[in-house]
Amino acid sequence: MTDIYFIRHGQASFGTRDYDRLSELGKQQAQILADYLIDMEAYFPVIFSGSKQRQIDTAKIVMNRFKDNDVGTYLKIFPELDEFDVFNLLKNCKNDIIQDDPSISVDLERALVDYQSFQKLFVKIVQWSLSKNSDGFKSENFQTFKNRVKSGIQTIINESHAYKKVAVVTSGGVLSIAMQMACGLPDTKVIDLLWYFYNTSITVFYVDGNRLELKLDNSVVHLKNLDNHELLTYV
Repeated sequence: MTDIYFIRHGQASFGTRDYDRLSELGKQQAQILADYLIDMEAYFPVIFSGSKQRQIDTAKIVMNRFKDNDVGTYLKIFPELDEFDVFNLLKNCKNDIIQDDPSISVDLERALVDYQSFQKLFVKIVQWSLSKNSDGFKSENFQTFKNRVKSGIQTIINESHAYKKVAVVTSGGVLSIAMQMACGLPDTKVIDLLWYFYNTSITVFYVDGNRLELKLDNSVVHLKNLDNHELLTYV
């Protein structure tokens, strides 16, 4: 039986020109995570990661710590594990979205500098896209995002059978879909979970045949043990 450790990336660089990179705090979180995995002897022969830089860099920090302890592992990049690109959908459907929900224009003005506004914008656009027929969209909407993620996770399930443990480094939206697959959650609950997962949190599923079963949910014991609340972030 295989355990799949889903790990959310470290804190990204929200509010800067390049969000898709780890902040200094994000690097620290990833290093603490790596040390914890070493202490727990939670070694992974393979780490699957999305193609975003914040995801890859989190995975590489863990891999480098493994290497320092003579533990071999290798990285497999799965674009299916990338987060939902809400801004690409907004770019292609902006007029329709604002026409249906004018309040989005207010959140849009602050979304790049205020994280709560970004959260509101993200959720509203997800809800809007789920209310529409997925046919005819010029870019990925939330329904096609779900299909993409589920396909990628199923491929990882199929590839993981040869191992006792593997890791998946990804983002909050993908983790929400994994929870939906394991627990049969409705889309409304998936939306609630989009901002539920801490940076570098660990969510563990075991593989039962071709499906996921939840074992551990959103654990940040590696961060809480340090009694430093600044380490607990969601960005």
